[in-house]
Amino acid sequence: MILYFDSYITDVPLNKNFVDANDSLRKSVKNYAMPKKIDIAKYTLASYAEYPWSHVFIRYELDDKKEYAGFDAFIKELFPNAIIMHERSDSQTDFKKSMEIISQFDDEWIWYAPNNDHPIMTHDLSVVDMVLKKANEYKVVYDHISIPYSHFSEYINLPRKGRAFWKLFGRDVDVIEEDEDTIICVRKHGDNTGVQIVNKKLFAYWFTSHDMGNNRIIRSEDVRKFFLTKNQLLVISKREIGAHFDGYSHTIGSLVEISPSQVPPLFIPKGFFEKLEIESKPGAIK
Repeated sequence: MILYFDSYITDVPLNKNFVDANDSLRKSVKNYAMPKKIDIAKYTLASYAEYPWSHVFIRYELDDKKEYAGFDAFIKELFPNAIIMHERSDSQTDFKKSMEIISQFDDEWIWYAPNNDHPIMTHDLSVVDMVLKKANEYKVVYDHISIPYSHFSEYINLPRKGRAFWKLFGRDVDVIEEDEDTIICVRKHGDNTGVQIVNKKLFAYWFTSHDMGNNRIIRSEDVRKFFLTKNQLLVISKREIGAHFDGYSHTIGSLVEISPSQVPPLFIPKGFFEKLEIESKPGAIK
């Protein structure tokens, strides 16, 4: 599988309300204090380094220009053969450039990471291979296939008729198969959420199939205002793979609210980066 990380890293929040939603917890418990965004991005990439990627392609920009050399060194320590570009995609032209590079990779699955704060949390990475195997069973029938790897509570409830997430977001979902590990469903109007493993056909469809002109396109969610992806197949794991560092702060105040007391945000364990440096030295035992 290809790791494709494409993100802008800044401490300026995209939506301040999401960050404030966790204030009561983050300010009351020292371990939960909000780290710098670049440290969250490093923590996320370190979690990704546990998986055996076929290729690693990282595009990023920093608002603090002094951090580039250090961040590049950190990436190369984790992924020695990574392709690195100091430019986050912000147009269809940029994504077409990425597609040109990705199309040269002999692998059809892309871990698409437009966010820098959705680390892998599972202790058992075989769950990733399990959902990929299941997705491969359907590639003859469906052109556009995706596997959500984060926002577990939302996706696991999305196909369940009568539940709040289904009422608000899942009415176009048809379940076609379910077993002890996965829920396989079709979204009639597609799912552009940027926390998904996608096949190359879907990635190419999102970013190259329609002319979106000079409009600002920074992630897959932006594509939806131009066109929909009809009958997209979703393979939803019944075991959590990754998680949002800020938890479900984006749901606070909505009809599908998940509070920090129910699912708390994440934190970076004390001494994590120091331990990582020791373990990464030649001869170190992980």
